[in-house]
Amino acid sequence: MSDTRRGLVCALMAVILWGLFPAYWKWLEHVDSVEVLMHRNIWCVVVLLCVVVVSMRRRSSVLEVLRSPRVFALHGLSGALVGFNWGLYIWSVANERVVEASLGYFLAPLFSVALGAIVLGETLNRVQRLAVALAALGVAIIAIGSDTLPWIGIGLGVSFGFYGLLRKRAPTGPVSGLFLETLALVPISIAWLAWQFNAGENAFAAGDALTTWLLLGGGLVTALPLLAYGVGARSLPLGLLGILFYITPSLQFLLGWLLYDEPISTAHWIGFAAIWTGLFAFSASALNASYAKTRVPT
Repeated sequence: MSDTRRGLVCALMAVILWGLFPAYWKWLEHVDSVEVLMHRNIWCVVVLLCVVVVSMRRRSSVLEVLRSPRVFALHGLSGALVGFNWGLYIWSVANERVVEASLGYFLAPLFSVALGAIVLGETLNRVQRLAVALAALGVAIIAIGSDTLPWIGIGLGVSFGFYGLLRKRAPTGPVSGLFLETLALVPISIAWLAWQFNAGENAFAAGDALTTWLLLGGGLVTALPLLAYGVGARSLPLGLLGILFYITPSLQFLLGWLLYDEPISTAHWIGFAAIWTGLFAFSASALNASYAKTRVPT
């Protein structure tokens, strides 16, 4: 199998697994969402530690960060953002808000573009400005039509966008970086679970075998797609990776709509249509730019 084909298979596996995440967290909807998040933090560190230990490059990268309190603090801040993102997503699945959660991951790339322009001074072309404007219009339509701000989608999109901004400033790769980010959250996670245990409210200790194994498996289902996506990122054009990423919120949207029968109002359809149009324009522009870069002049 060629590197490109292997990369495509791994990237597809990653985005499909991410898209099917609601089904996994739905099995744990009887467990407090904060407890699910704390277990996810701890067992994700355990899984990623095994990956980091077997790689000399990753070991060196992690040890270098651990020797620098300032850089580790940066990873702790990005860990807080990704922890908030994970926790809000787990809560939204448990409370039958999968469709609104998918909105957050549709918005995340466009919010990142806007954030790059505002914070980093990056220049937006005409298509990118149109895409961001359509996303803002879509959110406004949903908010006006449903008489409430889609705070879950906005919260997920904003936290993921700021997380991406901090990751751009970090010296580590995606695997080592996520290991350090979740490592920074482990003390809080252990303290929270210990408090729950003492209060007699710990589902891991008092739950059935299936609940225990699902909580343990949270680390693996978090790390596995990331590792697969990393393989794809090394061999696929950035534009194609960006388009493949939209499979994730698309699957989440379909699960919420078709499997979990979540209601979607007319305002939601119109708002999503505006956002999807912006994403289509943005993706076409990114793919065209990626193709232009890979062309070899004759």
